Amino acid sequence: MTRSTREFIAALGATLVLTLIAEMGGGACGFKTPPPRTTPAHTRIVNLHADPAAADVTIKVTDNGFEPARIQVKKDTPVRLTFLRTSKTTCATKVLIPDQKISKDLPLNEPVVVELTFKQAGDVTFMCGEKMYKGQIVVAQD
Repeated sequence: MTRSTREFIAALGATLVLTLIAEMGGGACGFKTPPPRTTPAHTRIVNLHADPAAADVTIKVTDNGFEPARIQVKKDTPVRLTFLRTSKTTCATKVLIPDQKISKDLPLNEPVVVELTFKQAGDVTFMCGEKMYKGQIVVAQD
């Protein structure tokens, strides 16, 4: 086999690998690229009217990341976030809430509850252990 033939085969192989990665979505997390992080369809407004039942939020962890990826809560009101990982193929096997120093494993199909009360208004980010998938908790003043 000549040198030019070997170079041609190597280039062809590299092209095939890159095409395969692109077809699979191209992302590092299960070869999937996450959707936009905070689209209106993925936003849930919670507890702005002091409804205690609304303080419970279930956040599903799917192949697309966190759903909903954005929630809004009221300052000084207890909130219970239940994370439920429903996908075997996602890299989001752990949830981190760095501002609250929280790190929890997310076993498949087992609810994981995080109870919080935010003392300050502002945005709080939650994310997977690889920091690829992210969500946001918007803490409203009143």
